[in-house]
Parts: sequence; C-alpha cells; structure tokens
Amino acid sequence: MPNDDKLKALLSDLGRATLRGVRKCPKCGTYNGTRGLICKNRACDVVFKEGGEKRKMTTEACKLITGTTTQVSCVDNELKMEV
Repeated sequence: MPNDDKLKALLSDLGRATLRGVRKCPKCGTYNGTRGLICKNRACDVVFKEGGEKRKMTTEACKLITGTTTQVSCVDNELKMEV
C-alpha cells in the first residue's frame, strides 16, 4: 500500500492531458498522429502528405578573395523541396 500512495502523490500534479501531437481527420473525424501520412481509419481515404515530399535546409558557404589578408565569407541558407 505505501507504494500506491507514493505513485498517486507522484502523478497527482501532472495537469490535464493535451492533444499535442494529435490531429483530427477532416473527413471522418478520427484522431491521428501528426506525423502520419494517411488516416488510420481504413474506410477513409484521406492522404495528409505525399510520401516524396521533404523539406530540407541547405547551407552554402563561399570564401571571397579580396586580395588582402582579411578573410571574408558568405553563408546562404535556402529551403529546398526534395522529391
């Protein structure tokens, strides 16, 4: 019994559950994970994301030659879609 009391005391102040990481299907209303590609409901045919879509941040750096001993660099960040 003392273990049950300790467990209840430990879990008593967690607060209410949230729906973070969960979204509702717009067609059938089933709750799905946010990383899912399709709806969990077999009867529903909603596709949330296409399988080949990926967003990737690319960074390109270049060194500018100025003819002096000072080094100048340029960094360019781009968001590219990969298919």
